[in-house]
Amino acid sequence: PQTIEQTPKGLQWRGQLQLLAGPERIHTHWWDTPTARDYFMAQRHDGLRLWIFKDLNQQRWFVQGVFC
Repeated sequence: PQTIEQTPKGLQWRGQLQLLAGPERIHTHWWDTPTARDYFMAQRHDGLRLWIFKDLNQQRWFVQGVFC
């Protein structure tokens, strides 16, 4: 996953992001390390749609995938 910057203006990844749907919360013990994530559908300013998540343990955002 690639890091998303969270600024006072919102989420930024190669441009401004807008959340479209979510969250879908996932709690698991991935490889014996507790994991908690909220997944969202997002759209970048140019229309590119993304699958992103917020790591609830680190309080950081990431891009998981891009829809073509």
